[in-house]
Amino acid sequence: MDTLEIALLLFSALAGASSVPPPAPVPWRGSSIDSFHTYVLTDRLYRDGKAREGKVEDYARMDDGWIALTFNNESVFRYNPDMRLLRSDLVQFFQMPAGGRLLFMASIKRDSPDFYDARVYQVFFTELKMFEVYVDASDASAPRWIFRVQREERWSRPLEPGRGCNFGVLCDGAAGTVSLFFSEDDEPLELSSVSGVSATIESKPEVHWGPLIYDAGGATLEHSETFMYSGVGVTDRLALRGSP
Repeated sequence: MDTLEIALLLFSALAGASSVPPPAPVPWRGSSIDSFHTYVLTDRLYRDGKAREGKVEDYARMDDGWIALTFNNESVFRYNPDMRLLRSDLVQFFQMPAGGRLLFMASIKRDSPDFYDARVYQVFFTELKMFEVYVDASDASAPRWIFRVQREERWSRPLEPGRGCNFGVLCDGAAGTVSLFFSEDDEPLELSSVSGVSATIESKPEVHWGPLIYDAGGATLEHSETFMYSGVGVTDRLALRGSP
């Protein structure tokens, strides 16, 4: 099953049960998708102190205007412990179709004992703090994952050392909600929190897919084969459960 087939299956799941199949994809490849009003920037990534470029590998346009994006990078990034703050944005989505839905998804594997030496490690965040998913390790004996919507904590979970984590954040412009999906290791993503938002989601949320690290002490991040879609995001081994 290729990534576009996966996208269509997940699109159908997100859209709810229906006897009407989703529209067939229209394959499309190119260096720019500006004409589709969804902008993707790949900022510089860092590996051993050297800048590297991320890669958006594939594009597809759905008949109804949805854009499917495949982003893949299997590098390991190391952060300079002498820097108080280092931000490396892998993907930024700057505009959402009015009333549409976007799901941002990430899979993270912990491969270093000092992975969470940082006091705060953000996986997803927005410039206007519409939502954030991050680790609070200010209490080193009890680090935890936290989900905040418009600066208010809506969900938390103890961080279990040695286990990988998967996240999905679904922004629904029509419903005015932000939903968090979470799982560990290879388990399917489960709906964990749904929160209403007072601001319109489609007003340029400037969503970043981490990391934003404070007080980093040689932290290491590895991510691989993460497929991101406008409307659907999934890896080849994950599915969504409990989608609103």
